[in-house]
Amino acid sequence: MKKILVLLYLITISFALIANDEDVDHLSITSLLIKDGKIARAKAVLSEIKDPRDVDTPFFYTLSGILKLKEKRNVEAQREFEKAMLFSYESGLLFENYAKSLMLNGKYSMAVSVIEKRWPLLKSRPVAYQIKAESLMKKGEIEKGWAFLNTGMEIFKKNLPLKKQKWFYLYQNNLINSSKELCWSIIENFKMSGVEVAKFAYQYRKKNELEMALKLGEIASKKDPSNVDIAKELARTYMQVDQVHSAATIFEKIAAYEPNYYFEASELWKKAGNIVHAKNLALRIPDKEKNIKQVLTIALSQKNFNELAGLSQQVLRSKLKNDQDIRYALAYANFMLGNYRSVEKHLATITRQDLFKKTLALRESLEFCLKDEGSCF
Repeated sequence: MKKILVLLYLITISFALIANDEDVDHLSITSLLIKDGKIARAKAVLSEIKDPRDVDTPFFYTLSGILKLKEKRNVEAQREFEKAMLFSYESGLLFENYAKSLMLNGKYSMAVSVIEKRWPLLKSRPVAYQIKAESLMKKGEIEKGWAFLNTGMEIFKKNLPLKKQKWFYLYQNNLINSSKELCWSIIENFKMSGVEVAKFAYQYRKKNELEMALKLGEIASKKDPSNVDIAKELARTYMQVDQVHSAATIFEKIAAYEPNYYFEASELWKKAGNIVHAKNLALRIPDKEKNIKQVLTIALSQKNFNELAGLSQQVLRSKLKNDQDIRYALAYANFMLGNYRSVEKHLATITRQDLFKKTLALRESLEFCLKDEGSCF
């Protein structure tokens, strides 16, 4: 319903702007767009107001401040809210966001004071509980902050942001088991998107709570199987628990949606030991240079010198000819195959200090074999 209303507002303002209609309610449209997360559009609509005195001035400054908060311009936002307050404007929206700007600017005592002084306007707004709890915590009054947050949760039992804030405090203070209990309660009792669940998974993976991270990652993946970011997060967890096969399978599925990920899929199948499949996937990599490089890497890992040497011409026709690691690998492959005349062609391009010793040793072996090829057969 909200989206329909936004669309109707946008249609209204579009026609009004064409007609140069000055009766359009830009403030209401801006407010609605902010609620719907259309920040850039809200900013554009508000900018149509040339003189704040022509409209509800304190409401204008309130909306302007909110937009600046959304852009993380917290000091400027605070100033906008203070302009609105010059009009003796009594608004829960104003004071809630003013307190938030103070908190974000490190003025925790002032943020708490604003909320307490305007409590009749703010007590029905869950965000006010979040701001005061966070401010109390930041100024070192941990028990008070914790108690106030719990009070908010008792009043607003179905408010997800308050639950998430409590989860974060538990997690941040390494109360991991309690955080897990709350996490499962949130997932069971609230409609969560795959991305939201994956964010929990990521946090537990950072704490090396891999069993929890894996369970959450799998739930997130089932909720949104085509989401590449969710799949990548789950794959990383699989890698950390040494389930390389599972990680490789995930990246192969991702590649079906986004072919650029055939490189990661190929690399993981190589690590999982399925060289044939890794090579087949490498050939599907759309970037030709990455394609050749991955095939080279796989051949090198298998000491398949014939294949390495056979790729020389493809390398020389691409930008990979400037990759000194690859040129050394080709030089070594040709040496092992007895193609001595091709070795120096590759070694001559190598100037990197870290490859100097290896290049020197290969040159010495090459000179010995050129003097007596029969001894190197």
